[in-house]
Amino acid sequence: MKPRVTRRAQRHQVYLEVKELNGQPVTDTRILDISTVGVRLESSLPLEPKSPIEFTFHQPSESTETRVSGTVVWMKAAEGKPGRYYLGVEFHNSFLAQGQAPAARPDQATGGADSTRVVSFFGSKGGVGNTFLTINIAYLLAREKVGKVLVVDLDLLYGQALYFFDATPKHTILDVIENFEDLDSSYLHKLVHHCHDYLSLLPAPQRLEDAETVTPVQVRKILHYLKNLQEFKWIFIDCPHHLGEVALTALESSDQIFLTTAPSLPALSNAKKVLKLLDVLGLREDKVAVILNSVQKHKGLMDAEAQKFLGQEIAYKIGFAPIEVDISIEEGKPLGATAPKVAMSLGLKTIADKFLGTDINHLPTPGRWSRLKDMIKKP
Repeated sequence: MKPRVTRRAQRHQVYLEVKELNGQPVTDTRILDISTVGVRLESSLPLEPKSPIEFTFHQPSESTETRVSGTVVWMKAAEGKPGRYYLGVEFHNSFLAQGQAPAARPDQATGGADSTRVVSFFGSKGGVGNTFLTINIAYLLAREKVGKVLVVDLDLLYGQALYFFDATPKHTILDVIENFEDLDSSYLHKLVHHCHDYLSLLPAPQRLEDAETVTPVQVRKILHYLKNLQEFKWIFIDCPHHLGEVALTALESSDQIFLTTAPSLPALSNAKKVLKLLDVLGLREDKVAVILNSVQKHKGLMDAEAQKFLGQEIAYKIGFAPIEVDISIEEGKPLGATAPKVAMSLGLKTIADKFLGTDINHLPTPGRWSRLKDMIKKP
């Protein structure tokens, strides 16, 4: 049995009047306690478990009302109070994402919430090297010691990020989910695997059957919490290469998306479909950069052909180094450590260098990836 780390619950007793409940003004509903993921309400309105709920309340420190939505997870009669009920509510999004209620935050850190940047890496198909790129760029950033990097392995079924570090973690993302209400910085420190003083890994579940227990709502909560915690300068998400609900949740929660593909028709065809979907979701123009991986001279589609096929500028081209990559993976060490001078390492370093100079409060101009210099102004 895996060891379970215990810690005190991070719940905060409050007394806040609810102004509106499910679209109707109310005067007899109040919040009794609040955490990062939910509240306990007292109300005369009995709502059955699984019922949707939306309400507004006013915090003394805020000039505007706060609106949250969620799901009722339990209900029971309030003892000694006829016609009154206690309701347990789980938020759809972490309360921290709203940037309000300092008393409800487990950690009070300095700086703004956007001092942490969430970046998703999404592979157009299996085998294009998405995990390899995610890990190696994270390593190169961590090596510079300008800010901590956390890699979150969201390939829940087949997550392999741990093998790139030759890691044997004690905990996975499931432990974070199970202990979410207890989280603070020191507790999280015990749950993630530390690969380097500046680089940590939150692994995917170890068993296939556990992957099904991780929901998009839980993923959204975790990512919002991690961003607002401000413990890490960068949070890198290694997404699965299928666009399921978990992957879409990660992409929607990200400040930037790297779409990894390769110079082959199957990989580029999938990448084109992904770009079209991201376009529909409103995520493409101002967030997505394409990485063309495993580029070989005189083999596969040429850069111009690939770019024309995609209808999107290719922001980065990474060379092909199969022998060095195999050695890196077999040894469980990043390529930047085992073969720092090969062209592929230099290509990865180019991407890392962009991050090192990124102005985190600035997004690229929509549709103009040739002007990535807009993103690389030093804070």
